[in-house]
Amino acid sequence: MAAPIRRQTRGRNDGRRVDPMYATRVVFLAKASSICGALFGAFALGLLVYLLSRSVLPSLGSTLPNAVAFGGGIVLTVCALVAERMCIAPPTDEDDHDGRGSTTA
Repeated sequence: MAAPIRRQTRGRNDGRRVDPMYATRVVFLAKASSICGALFGAFALGLLVYLLSRSVLPSLGSTLPNAVAFGGGIVLTVCALVAERMCIAPPTDEDDHDGRGSTTA
């Protein structure tokens, strides 16, 4: 979803303009996904640590879903941060030259 915005901000678009509302929605979705992925992954990691710290080892049916949920949370967080990074506009000549761009939202 962030690829058209990336092409537009880098000047490699084929003449089509990106709707500003679409760009804003993509940035908000990426931000919400990164927060939810971090919370989901941390919750799954907490459950996994709790299960593995018990004196009796739990079955694979209890630990495998938590391990997969932790991996899914990490993947969601990383993908959302990449999409959020793709939505950063490069700095213009009028901006301060601190090397940072601004988000499209």
